Amino acid sequence: MIVAISIISILLIISVFIIANLLRKLEKTDDELSLVSSQLNSLVQTLEQAVTKMKDIDSKGWFQSDDETGTVFKGINDLLTQIYNEWEIDNNERE
Repeated sequence: MIVAISIISILLIISVFIIANLLRKLEKTDDELSLVSSQLNSLVQTLEQAVTKMKDIDSKGWFQSDDETGTVFKGINDLLTQIYNEWEIDNNERE
């Protein structure tokens, strides 16, 4: 009987240490995920501002229709669309 209680006690202590370690790892992962999420939001806002400024500067559409600079416009718009699709962000706010 004493042997069984000793074994169960040891297993309980080991389990507590394992759970505490997993909790620390989970909290660290959650902190990193929050950081990445805020960085992604910042990137999306910066790209949206860049597109808006580029469209304001090119109000007549001359640069956007040009081969070289039009590629930049299209590339940034495609990147934003890809981010919206991958992260399931509401794309209706654009344009």
